Amino acid sequence: KASVILGGHGPDSDAALACEEYGFHLGLAYQIIDDVLDFTGASETLGKPAMADVNLGLATAPVLLAAETQPQLRPLILRKFKSPGDPAMTLQLVQKTDGVDRARGLA
Repeated sequence: KASVILGGHGPDSDAALACEEYGFHLGLAYQIIDDVLDFTGASETLGKPAMADVNLGLATAPVLLAAETQPQLRPLILRKFKSPGDPAMTLQLVQKTDGVDRARGLA
């Protein structure tokens, strides 16, 4: 949006609003793919440990989508994956579902 405004369009112009919406959706897609990579990528490739979000207590798109068919995930989500074995159990349960594929499709 900023580049459009700097290019002479008003902040409420159609061009500025379209760019703002595009940026919003691009950011969401980027975040969802980052969430997917947390389950599918290698730590060396990611530049961060795999399952980092779960280890931080974050329920990301693949987990939330998997929870629709794996109700065992709900208590883990509510306690932010803090009990021993929660991250490993989360990985196992997510892998039994299409949560990762659905998240990828959402992006």
